[in-house]
Amino acid sequence: MVDGWMGDDWFHYGAFREQNMPYIYEQEATRKNDEHWWTSNYDDYDLYLEAGSAGELGRRHGLEQVGFWRKILDHPSYDAFWQQQAMDKILAAQPLKVPTMLVDSLWDQEDIYARWPSIKRSSRRTPLMTKYFW
Repeated sequence: MVDGWMGDDWFHYGAFREQNMPYIYEQEATRKNDEHWWTSNYDDYDLYLEAGSAGELGRRHGLEQVGFWRKILDHPSYDAFWQQQAMDKILAAQPLKVPTMLVDSLWDQEDIYARWPSIKRSSRRTPLMTKYFW
């Protein structure tokens, strides 16, 4: 993941992807990872529509007790929390001392942002070889 806000699993240029809420819940609700997201809806669209907002759906599922969900609620904009985790910015700020190979796919719906900013910012400072896989 290069930038969780700009174009990765959680947001796409700021648009929160509600379909990741079950993943957040199932990954972090318990240490053993034995809790499962529940729904009585056949279609997730109906679930989201009934809740009215991601915040309300999270409240209904008890997500406010989950650490990463609290971070999402606490940082709803592209603030320092998200910016300081962005690998393209980290790579640009710290010149690499060895040639680096970025491995990426040509199509990745969860990360529509990563490839180009990483290449652009990294290649200015270090020899860079890129490799793309589909």
